[in-house]
Amino acid sequence: TDTTSKVFTFPVAPGLRLADVAAQFVLEADDRIQVRGAPGFRAQRVVSVSGMFTYPGDYAITASSERVADIVARAGGTLPVAYRGSFKLTRGGKVVGIDFNRAMRGNKDHNILLQAGDQLSIAEDPRTVFVTGAVNRPSLVVYEPGLSVLDYIELAGGPTDKGLAKHAVVDYLSGFSRRVRAFAGVVLVNPAVESGAVITVPPKPEDKDNSAESWARVLGASSAIASLILAIAAIKKL
Repeated sequence: TDTTSKVFTFPVAPGLRLADVAAQFVLEADDRIQVRGAPGFRAQRVVSVSGMFTYPGDYAITASSERVADIVARAGGTLPVAYRGSFKLTRGGKVVGIDFNRAMRGNKDHNILLQAGDQLSIAEDPRTVFVTGAVNRPSLVVYEPGLSVLDYIELAGGPTDKGLAKHAVVDYLSGFSRRVRAFAGVVLVNPAVESGAVITVPPKPEDKDNSAESWARVLGASSAIASLILAIAAIKKL
């Protein structure tokens, strides 16, 4: 026949007790038992909130439409000592670049939908800038509004002979990164420096073709070739 299987459906009584007809049903080889989930059921999803919030802790996501600003509001907002530039959203161990002020204004590019396991954190203002990389004295420098990237590099002893200050990268606490852009020695893009930022000065790329070692190898090879030519000429005279 065209029959490939038979389906028997049994209701589950309150307290997860099977109806009498189900209790009397005898199973046979190759039978399959399937228990359907409750319509609309969703496992609880939790977001962690820590740092300078009024009520830090774990918060359940109440709806799939819940966003960053919603959880911040449920956490009572931030404390007066909170530094908004330090706000971080960590997802799967990675920081998601978000501008806190734009998120609070409802900008959907920053006020993003939350997922289970997301971590929201905000800290106090560190009032420092860390300068590292190819500088003479990698160090924490006191943050001063109005100073440029190159100013902070100079406060860290300036770039080394191999440092490329006009290609420095600025990493912000929020997860964003920007770099200085220069052309023909003129700085065209000079990112603003915020409290808590990290400025990294990269080293100059090695020019292997013009290095002293390369020239020495070329001269050595030329001398060897010249000696070989002279030797061949001497042999021919013999």
